[in-house]
Amino acid sequence: MSSHSHSNPNPNSISSIYLSIYLSIYLSIYISHLSIYLSVYLSIYLSIYLSIYLSHLSIYLIYLIYLSIYLSIYLSICLSVSSIYLSIYLSIYLIYLIYLIYLIYLSIYLSFTYTYAHTHTLMSKLSTGPMIQLKDYSDNQYVGTIGIGTPPQFFRVIFDTGSSDIWVPSISCGAKCDGGHHHHPLFNPNASSSYSVMKDHHSGICISRVKKYQSVFIIATNHTYL
Repeated sequence: MSSHSHSNPNPNSISSIYLSIYLSIYLSIYISHLSIYLSVYLSIYLSIYLSIYLSHLSIYLIYLIYLSIYLSIYLSICLSVSSIYLSIYLSIYLIYLIYLIYLIYLSIYLSFTYTYAHTHTLMSKLSTGPMIQLKDYSDNQYVGTIGIGTPPQFFRVIFDTGSSDIWVPSISCGAKCDGGHHHHPLFNPNASSSYSVMKDHHSGICISRVKKYQSVFIIATNHTYL
């Protein structure tokens, strides 16, 4: 007769098997939940970060566009203002240049008109008055005969454009003014009805003016050195 031995299972081993199965299931569930949580969190964080970054980037781009528009407007305004100032300056310069040209033209016109009028008046007086024949001595002296007084007393004088007076000897000199052997004519105030006596306050010399020829200052003196 054979005999068989039957052993009863150990309760500790059974509980350890159950515990290991439970832990494995729990860990797998926990890890799956953790992975899901991390994936959701990362996706949300990345999306928010990317949206914020892209929004900031779009703001910077908008600022750059605004700056470019502002600079273009500012430069256009500056260039337009500069062109306006330049045109105004050129206009003022042209007006000043035209005014200077007008002044030069006016001065030339007035000088020409005055010269023409003066020459015309002088020529008209010369054409109506007596002509004096002048003798040229080597382009140094011009001698001619003039009449002084009323009726005229004639003298040969040197025409000097650098002097304002004409000096001739007078009978008041006596024999001192007849020039010796030259026999110069002497002005006789008593023989002229158009002379008057005046006083030279600077030298004290008594001189005679012939009123009829006031355009030329006619003087007779009693000094021999004149």
